[in-house]
Amino acid sequence: MKALASFIMRGRQWAVLVSAVAAVLSLYLPPLSYISGAAVTLVVLRHGAFEGALVTIGAVLASALFGWVAMGTPAAAAGFLIVLWLPLYLAALVLRRSVSLALTFEVAAGMAGLGVLGDPGAWWQALVEELSRQIPAAALGDQAAEVSRVMTGLAASAALASLLASLLLARWWQALLYNPGGFRREFHALRMGRGARLVALALFAGASLGADQVGALSTNLALVAVVLFLFEGVAVVHGVVARMKLAQGWLVALYALLLLALPQMAVLLSALGYADAWVDFRSRVKPRDRND
Repeated sequence: MKALASFIMRGRQWAVLVSAVAAVLSLYLPPLSYISGAAVTLVVLRHGAFEGALVTIGAVLASALFGWVAMGTPAAAAGFLIVLWLPLYLAALVLRRSVSLALTFEVAAGMAGLGVLGDPGAWWQALVEELSRQIPAAALGDQAAEVSRVMTGLAASAALASLLASLLLARWWQALLYNPGGFRREFHALRMGRGARLVALALFAGASLGADQVGALSTNLALVAVVLFLFEGVAVVHGVVARMKLAQGWLVALYALLLLALPQMAVLLSALGYADAWVDFRSRVKPRDRND
């Protein structure tokens, strides 16, 4: 990974190449979208808004060209810009200027929340019903309306998770190249602010108490909040493992459980991250020697 980060930082053209190629290939291998977004983010973090804008524009043009050659249409480039590069560009600017990972995460969650506003439930319901007709195994019957009610929130939370993963990858690359050990300390100390917790509490209350349009909106926004505090929960586990000098197998087990039981682990880790404001798990754990 350090070699790839070094390659990206060799020059503007290389950052454009990596971002565009990874974006196009992510249509077939989705995890490559993290590398595409992280390439743009790394340039913004290191060189600022102007150079980051040039790389972003170059990546859009290059991916449009690749898409036109490979698929006969450059339309995918617009999707990459709106969903991937532009949100990450803005988040990287916030992180560069504030040097606050928590504030950047909160701003990213706010951007994801903007995508929830409106009333797209009918559109999602029509899409789910059409899918059910085309694929009988996917038929949901009377549950189509209920599923459609939260599809916007699920899409926004998935987009937020992808954005935060790309942001962390870029921050890790930056630390590898220019500040060894800096990312570890920054991520282990990640804690959202009081304002974010109060907003999340209001959303959870609205989601549990309301069944009308306000309740539906609160439910969708609450899904975004779950992802935000999920990342804080992961940071808590990393911090505790580091302070206790536990084997890395604990972290391997954590990510394995996330893959095998994502909904349950997401809720559990999100609750852990939310509760950390009052319990402060990381400071309560006493550092110990590995031989203890």
